[in-house]
Amino acid sequence: MIENKIFLLSFLTIYKVYSLDVIHGERYVGPVVSIVKTVGQKQCIKECQTRATLCKGISYKREELQCEIVSSTEEIEPFTGYLRIKADQVFQRRLDGSEDFYRTWSEYKDGFGNLTAEFWFGNEKLYLLLSQGTYELRMDMSDFNNQKRYVKYSSISLGNEASKYKISLYGFSGDVGDCFTSTNQPIQNMKFTTKDQDNDVDGTNCAIRFRSGWWHNKCHCANPNGLYLAGDTTIIGQQQCINECLARAGLCRGVNYMRKNLLCEIVSSLEETSPSVAYVRIKLDQVSNLYNLWNVNYPNDCSQLSSELSSGLYGIRIPVLGHVTVFCEMVTDGGGWTVFQRRLDGSEDFYRTWAEYKDGFGNLTAEFWFGNEKLYLLLSQGSYEMRMDMSDFDNQTRYVKYNSISLGNETSKYQISLSGFSGDVGTGNPINNKMFSTKDQDNDNKNEGNCAVTFTSGWWHNRCHCANPNGLYLAGNTTIFAKGITYAPWLTQYYSLRTVRLMVRGVV
Repeated sequence: MIENKIFLLSFLTIYKVYSLDVIHGERYVGPVVSIVKTVGQKQCIKECQTRATLCKGISYKREELQCEIVSSTEEIEPFTGYLRIKADQVFQRRLDGSEDFYRTWSEYKDGFGNLTAEFWFGNEKLYLLLSQGTYELRMDMSDFNNQKRYVKYSSISLGNEASKYKISLYGFSGDVGDCFTSTNQPIQNMKFTTKDQDNDVDGTNCAIRFRSGWWHNKCHCANPNGLYLAGDTTIIGQQQCINECLARAGLCRGVNYMRKNLLCEIVSSLEETSPSVAYVRIKLDQVSNLYNLWNVNYPNDCSQLSSELSSGLYGIRIPVLGHVTVFCEMVTDGGGWTVFQRRLDGSEDFYRTWAEYKDGFGNLTAEFWFGNEKLYLLLSQGSYEMRMDMSDFDNQTRYVKYNSISLGNETSKYQISLSGFSGDVGTGNPINNKMFSTKDQDNDNKNEGNCAVTFTSGWWHNRCHCANPNGLYLAGNTTIFAKGITYAPWLTQYYSLRTVRLMVRGVV
């Protein structure tokens, strides 16, 4: 049965290979394997990953964008300006309920989520990683009162897919009881179970009963991949509230959700209503993941969703691709915006290839680029407007808006067209009628060099840019010209913004 207290945060880590275990103001002394200059923190970590057998950590100097790769993490020293990052391999993380962990066998096999937010590394990758030698495992947990506990095992091994990724653990230690090897529900020698592959020893499918993929016994003592219910099970997030309604599809006709108290009411009738500003009323036909249930057509974009809905992930249908999940901003400027780019905290690498910008990357609940091909197909449906919102590290905000945006196809290099400017800050070097450029496709108007390489971003560069929303996350004032997330008419090319969001909305 589900305990009524759910953990706020959990990490499953195997020691020998990449968590972002960052210590500010310290530097590894060495030995230094190599020094890579002028790269972002995420790129520095990737340089370590490409030398997995040699790299044990990095020292990163943000002011100079200098990356030191080290083969030993024994010696450290205080050093203002450096971030010390140790290379341990996290294979699962829960933080805030932003990722859906009720997944299929193939998804758990391949992995899913965002490595800098919530994710599952992937059973196949984990099996291959553990096959290289001897590994230990550690699980860290915290609750909503900031209390912390951990468990650790001196040995972990995993079978291949033919064995259903059977797990073996030994050597328990920690500051809380052993849930994995010595309780009446141990995962020791258990096979992995998902909603579409029942490999547990219970008479039912534990993965379905408890909405998680895991090494279920019958069923579990610990459920790290369960629903994110934020403490007491009566206190849940809006998406979980909707999932509870889905689980009672024969009875539920909608939910009343109180965001302030995270309170979910499931109702069987919508005929009587009582006005209350504290509640959000959600009907079955208003939520993206309910359209499939009732075979209702998906909207073409976020502007066709009910204005009563809150911001979040929804399903839309666009030409050629069909169903696509998007993030809808339902509050700003009347709502109905489909977000196609967002920068929040530097967790995502935006120095990407043409193919990556074409297909999209990142986490829709964190930092991401929607994808040029999807954006082109979305905008091909009719008339759209565009808005860009920005903020700095003093909590000042600005925005610009264009009453018309269109995009060409890949043959045109996703050439952009904008008109009808308004906003509370000026414009500069225009991107109108410019083609998209990436580090491996130079389509800008500069005669020498590739702007995307020079300024570490994919964008509709001219010669090169006035705004660089996809630049490096340099967090405020910097001595580096124009490589950050800049908007020159506001804070110059020597200030990297805190947040940026680009979005479009259908115009009738």
